[in-house]
Amino acid sequence: MLRRPFILVFLVTTIIAMVSMFSPIIALGEEEIVYYKMPSYQLGKLTSEYDVINVHGLSDRSLPGDPKVPETELSVALPPNVDETSVKVETKVLSSTILPGSFKLAPAPPFVTFIDGRVVLNWGPNQNSIIDGKNINVFAKNAYYPEFPAELSVLSSLRAWRFARIRVNPVQYNPVVGLLRLLNEIEVHTTYTLKEKQISAKSNSYDLIGNIQAASVMHNFNSATSWYSKPLHTSEATPAAPGYAIITTDEILSQSSKLSQFISHKQNRGYNVEIVTESEYGNLVGTAPNETPEKIRKWLQDNYITKQIQYVLLIGNPDPSTGDIPMKMLWPRRGASFYMDYDESPSDYYYADLTGNWDLNGDGYFGDYSSDLGTGGVDFTPEVWVGRIPVYQDIPDWAAHLDSILTKIITYENDQNTEWRKSALLPMSFSNAADVNIGLRETDGAYLAIAMLIDYLNPRGFDSWVMYPQGHGACGVCSRVVPNEELRGGSTVRDRWAQSTFGLVTWWGHGGEVGAYVGYDGCWDTDSFGNSQILHSNDTYSLNDSYPAVVYQNSCSNGTPENENNLGYALLRQGAIGTVSASRVSWYATGEFLPSRSVADNASIGYYFMDGVSNGETLGKSLFESKRQMGFGWQAESWMNLMDFNLYGDPSLSIEYSASAEPFPMPPTATNTPEPTLTPTPTSTPTASPTPKVLNKGTYDDMNAALTYSNAWGYRRANSAFRRGYHQASSNSRAQLSFSFKGSQLGIGVKTSPQGGRLRIYIDGKPIGTLIQNSTATRWQQYAKTPPLKRKTHQVRIIATTAIGKIVNIDYITVY
Repeated sequence: MLRRPFILVFLVTTIIAMVSMFSPIIALGEEEIVYYKMPSYQLGKLTSEYDVINVHGLSDRSLPGDPKVPETELSVALPPNVDETSVKVETKVLSSTILPGSFKLAPAPPFVTFIDGRVVLNWGPNQNSIIDGKNINVFAKNAYYPEFPAELSVLSSLRAWRFARIRVNPVQYNPVVGLLRLLNEIEVHTTYTLKEKQISAKSNSYDLIGNIQAASVMHNFNSATSWYSKPLHTSEATPAAPGYAIITTDEILSQSSKLSQFISHKQNRGYNVEIVTESEYGNLVGTAPNETPEKIRKWLQDNYITKQIQYVLLIGNPDPSTGDIPMKMLWPRRGASFYMDYDESPSDYYYADLTGNWDLNGDGYFGDYSSDLGTGGVDFTPEVWVGRIPVYQDIPDWAAHLDSILTKIITYENDQNTEWRKSALLPMSFSNAADVNIGLRETDGAYLAIAMLIDYLNPRGFDSWVMYPQGHGACGVCSRVVPNEELRGGSTVRDRWAQSTFGLVTWWGHGGEVGAYVGYDGCWDTDSFGNSQILHSNDTYSLNDSYPAVVYQNSCSNGTPENENNLGYALLRQGAIGTVSASRVSWYATGEFLPSRSVADNASIGYYFMDGVSNGETLGKSLFESKRQMGFGWQAESWMNLMDFNLYGDPSLSIEYSASAEPFPMPPTATNTPEPTLTPTPTSTPTASPTPKVLNKGTYDDMNAALTYSNAWGYRRANSAFRRGYHQASSNSRAQLSFSFKGSQLGIGVKTSPQGGRLRIYIDGKPIGTLIQNSTATRWQQYAKTPPLKRKTHQVRIIATTAIGKIVNIDYITVY
């Protein structure tokens, strides 16, 4: 599974609280300096001809025809009054190694879609310099590629925060002489100048959600908080859970008999629910052409910070032309130089990225890669996480269909029996056979399933059922990987799904509006009735809606919003609790699948989406955070994939049971303590110091008698790494700690590590935050503070929310 690399800090100022997978970056006036250390790597053979280098935590740079070399990305916060034209990135290589020997790295494949019965292949920006699948401008040049150790990718906004996305290239390859150069240590310098007039950040209304998101995205969050209003923890009152906006119509609100119950359900879970209809947004004036999408987006822009909105659920007709809550018609491939019939993409991303200008050049074509990319334009950084429940009023009993979906969501979230959800169905077809004449590699979808199984499903304890072609279908198409069951066109997937309970479903296959299919042109695998589907909208009536799955549909057009029987919506009605499907054609990389963040291929979006979902993230967060981290290496086609795949379902839903909404996390403060060896010692116990049963002002060791542990805690010793050489730890998902204290604030000391879990903090019965103990490297004596409290005696309950294989711990408690 991919993890982020380790980044150290130039310590030039005091480090304050932060949540991040990276150590913080410190601002040096108008320059940000990052010390980057390359993680571990492995060399191997990709094929008999090509070598491969895998760097822990990095994915491949996948520009078609260019060498496949690992890359990663940093996000560096900038002041709100930064002169965006002045931002530059420079590097200083502190340590490098040239590996002995000569290497031959493979070129990245072209990207492909299947339209109107034929393969459409594209080599992207390198198409005029491709010979034998290689970009001769790189492979024939006696120089290192990439040329620069780090490059400015794009300037972006996250709510009120401005930041730079920086691509880091720790591996360079000279294809002429076959040299691999490893940049072991790099200084990455981001320089900028400021505009004369200070711009007042919108976060001056105190955007807690924005700060929390920035803490997990910006690697210089600590030093940048002074630019963006107040620190993360202040004395002013803040909500204990995110806001949840339901955007619908007055008619739907009046006709649904379950929407009010759904609203109450979300409120009972701790959300601050806002109901928004045309009565609220109808008279607003948005950007031209000021139609319904612009009015809805204007309401969101005006309210997402002040109302602390994190989730948005759209309920209405998604048809971009005639719908009452329409998707926005976007034009990522407008002006494409080849196959121009499919240049549009209906999308809900327009309601998620609220700071970007989706019509930067003002020509009326929104989301056009050729003209809306650039500073101030589309950046795909979501301010809110969006899902929708389609409603087609021309379907008989449309309100009953809506009510059934709402009831299903309520039942799903209230159900504490979640073990069945830790199972996955993975039917994977082929997309094409090899064709050496056009540089087309055989594309077997089985390798998506293999990546999911190895990287996260198996380690997290999921039971999986895989289905691949085995040579008995059309053209003898046969995967080299042995499945649990052979994939055939017709009813094999429907029957397997109907007779089992699967929490997750992901497939690979060509698709249309109402079906996904086994095979490809000339080799469709049909049954005796002439059916070749992986699944058809009509098949959903056979599925058990009491065990609905989260579904990623790696196919074209399954979520076409103009078709009221599209497969994505048909599954949401019966068989699924949430679906992600494409509104138009989508693009894939040929050959054996490897997850990549550089080009936003359709399978990688699904891979990362299901990674988050299987780890307990909400559907909306997992989808939009997966997309946010994608690059635009395929240019317009990358944009099309990012726009195409929309969520039908509740964006706040998770496969894990929780009695309430996810509270805001509390960030540990990074420290630079050396990493010792952890030695379990079950035979000795440190002496507990005498304390009152109510903790007063002071710092208390984890063995203090006033602390009551339950459900399988144990102590461990690690010499001087912990405050007193010990800490309490547990891998039990029901582990709890309870105690009382008298004071105005609470601090908690912990260890963070790659195996770290989460602790949910309740004070006086109310959730006040989640302490995240997961980090890429082991860090000792990390520290988190609660928001300020009224000075009195408080009751504390700390509950583990730990996935299988994760460990939570307590080192010490401080009372203020």
